[in-house]
Amino acid sequence: MVNGLGAQLGAWEKFESTKAGVISYFHKAFYKTFIDSGMKDDALALLKQHPGFRVWITGYSLGGSLASMASLYLAKKKLVERNQITSIPRSVDPTTSLVTATLFERQPLFYRYLVHYNNDMEKGDDFSVCELSDDFGCRNTNLAYDLSDHQNYFDLDADQFVGDGCPRDQLL
Repeated sequence: MVNGLGAQLGAWEKFESTKAGVISYFHKAFYKTFIDSGMKDDALALLKQHPGFRVWITGYSLGGSLASMASLYLAKKKLVERNQITSIPRSVDPTTSLVTATLFERQPLFYRYLVHYNNDMEKGDDFSVCELSDDFGCRNTNLAYDLSDHQNYFDLDADQFVGDGCPRDQLL
C-alpha cells in the first residue's frame, strides 16, 4: 500500500528509457541488490565461464519485481542475448509505469498472458486471463486487509510449503 501511495504521489525513477519509470522504492532496491552488491558482475563472470548457459531469473513479491527489472536490464543493455533469458516473476507488486510495462512486453520471450484470480485460488475457482500485464481486468484493486493472503496460493501456504521441502504431491 505504501508503494502504491508513493506511485500516486509521483515517486518515480527513470528505468531503461527516458520515458519509462519504476516506483522509487523498487528502483533503489534493484540497484542495491543487483548492481551495487556485485550480483550483476558475478552473474556475467559465470556466463563467461559457461558460454551458452541460459539465464533464469525468478522471484516472489518484491523479488518478482526485481527479477522482471533484472531481465529487462540485461536485455536492454545487451549484456545477455534476449533469447537466453527466462524470467518467472510471481506475485509481483505493481512496480512500473504503463510505458515501462510496455517495454517488458516488447521483449521477445516475455510471458504473453497473466492469470488473475479474484478469489481464494482454490481448485475449480474462476480466473481471468489477460493479455496485458497492466490490464485493469487482471488487477486486484481491493485492499488486502489480511497479509496472509499474500502467502496463500491455491490453498497452499507458501512459507509452510517451502519449510516442508516443496513436496511435489502438494502441487498436483
